[in-house]
Amino acid sequence: MMKLLMLCLSLGIGYSTLAQSATKAKWKYANLTSLGLQTGSSDINYSAQTIHGLRKGNRFAGIGIGLDAYGVSGFPVVVHGQQAFGQKRSRPFVYGQAGAQLPWHQGMWNTKLGRMNAYQIETGALAEFGAGYSFRTHKKMQIQVSLGYSYKNSWVGEASYPMFLSIFPPPEGIVEYQRYFYQFQRIALKVGVAF
Repeated sequence: MMKLLMLCLSLGIGYSTLAQSATKAKWKYANLTSLGLQTGSSDINYSAQTIHGLRKGNRFAGIGIGLDAYGVSGFPVVVHGQQAFGQKRSRPFVYGQAGAQLPWHQGMWNTKLGRMNAYQIETGALAEFGAGYSFRTHKKMQIQVSLGYSYKNSWVGEASYPMFLSIFPPPEGIVEYQRYFYQFQRIALKVGVAF
């Protein structure tokens, strides 16, 4: 019991010391722009992202938008949080982000075996977390390399009807409609520049 009390007390002192040193720093505007590769069970594809927010000491929080071409392509809009460790110029960090995956195409058309197909892609969700290392190259600039786990999903509806039918939307009873739920689990490798 005494050991547990001493451990809690020493953790509390360490945390309060860290909190006091963090309060000396002020929140400042920061930007992180990254390019990446994502790989999963289906393929390897690219991603790009820019995050704008505030940095204070080892913490960074912001809102970002990007391009995600893996599986169902779209524009992720995320809330991003990042925590670095240590006071050295170069140091490790962990990050996490979550948000919505806005579809690249709202509707697409194609012809399959004499039938016209219309696809409706809905907004999905995504989340990503990982770790990385930040290399300070200049007083205000850092190069960041990270590796993380990324998940996204999307609903895709497909309406199919005979191609000879020129009325759109087609009358009820002629259309075959199916709805598919896609989930993508990927490994995300990113290289970015932070200011």
